[in-house]
Amino acid sequence: MLNVFAIDPEIIRDGEQFRYCTQHCHPSNGRLIADLPPGLWSVMTYEIIKELGLRSKEEKKLKRRLHRVVEEQLIERLGTKWDFLESSWITNAENEHRRDPFSLIISPDYDEADDKELKYPPSELDHEVNTWNTPTGTEITRSPKDFVKAILPMLLLAEEIHFVDRFFNVLDDSLHTKSYKKIIEELAKYYNLFSSFPSLIIHCCPKVEEDYENYLYNFKFGLNEHYAPLIPTGKSIKAFLWENKIEKGVSHPFHNRFVLSNHCGVLVGYGTDEDKQKTSAPDHLQIVDERMYKNLWERIRKAEWPGAEIKKRFEIKKCGISG
Repeated sequence: MLNVFAIDPEIIRDGEQFRYCTQHCHPSNGRLIADLPPGLWSVMTYEIIKELGLRSKEEKKLKRRLHRVVEEQLIERLGTKWDFLESSWITNAENEHRRDPFSLIISPDYDEADDKELKYPPSELDHEVNTWNTPTGTEITRSPKDFVKAILPMLLLAEEIHFVDRFFNVLDDSLHTKSYKKIIEELAKYYNLFSSFPSLIIHCCPKVEEDYENYLYNFKFGLNEHYAPLIPTGKSIKAFLWENKIEKGVSHPFHNRFVLSNHCGVLVGYGTDEDKQKTSAPDHLQIVDERMYKNLWERIRKAEWPGAEIKKRFEIKKCGISG
């Protein structure tokens, strides 16, 4: 659902093409720009702006757009390698593409590209180019495998991830347990002690029908039993238990379910579990609109959700649990 494009910094030589690509490469549109060379994409574009010798007003306009690109749209993919001895941006980008394919490589030098589905000059990009016209939603079966497959591209790019599902639980036979174990197993494959495992926070709002202290004991035990063995050494997962403060009969504050990262958010149609029985009926995931996402992200990071408040916090680590 979140696609990464390799875009040649040389594109900035044409203001209109640069505007079109950067305007449409945004997480809410399901698109991000690869930071190639790693950590230096914006540096190269600033250097090209200097070379252009533009009038002050035009230069400032380009730099303002470039600043927004740097803040919101650039990402560095895990494992990216770049041969700085190689003078050609395209050669390096294609080498990286063979290691881990981009959704599309865009460069002014691709006027005569061999593979028109994966390599395009910016002048030919439009809504009819399938690999550019990326969908912001997807249809999946109700299974942990398909759920994880759909959201993993977003998770691997994130530094911080929040799962919002009021029904989350830690029972041995829980369908949530199947999904979250699959998520963490897949994430852990891509990280080691020398790379950053994302900060994972699970938000739920349980309806406790037993003694609350007993519920907390079982919740802590379940968290530790299922998830501590899966996370990298020294890393952790947090769980926030919220309490509904809205009167009965009114919509629950956690009615909708989301997966939120520091790049974008996904509305989860059926929740982060699966059906107890197999069904041919599909479910849907949808990238959240930019304005809505920013509102959700601010609420969840400040831990200020309308109609609810955090009642208990837990943190599990490879070595145990606290809270």
